[in-house]
Amino acid sequence: MKSTERVASRNIADLAIDLALHPKIGRRVESEIDFNRIYTAVDEVVEYFGSEKMAEFNYTLDSTNTSFEEILRMMSAVTGCHDRRVNRKTYFEFEGPESLPILLFNHRNKKPLASPSLHCCLWFALRFCLKA
Repeated sequence: MKSTERVASRNIADLAIDLALHPKIGRRVESEIDFNRIYTAVDEVVEYFGSEKMAEFNYTLDSTNTSFEEILRMMSAVTGCHDRRVNRKTYFEFEGPESLPILLFNHRNKKPLASPSLHCCLWFALRFCLKA
């Protein structure tokens, strides 16, 4: 929750939350922000990289044409996170190393007739069907 006093911070979580609650920029209410997941993602960044510097944002936004979503995406990308908004809740996800493969290569993402074994099967099937 917000404190009664404003305190200068470079922490990406503090800045993202303050930006989201800003009445002219983010225009979000507290129920639309997942505070725990934002701070958890930033803690994961600090733990993974071993430095508080990786959870800082030191950039001046000079353009008035930059939307809240663009600013939030920029802020999250700097720390190796992804900004998400699901069911009206805004949060960050840390993109850390995965122990399981994320991409799955199977027959659905191969080019048609690209596999030599598939050619043999088609040739055999066509030859068998033509004889019958």
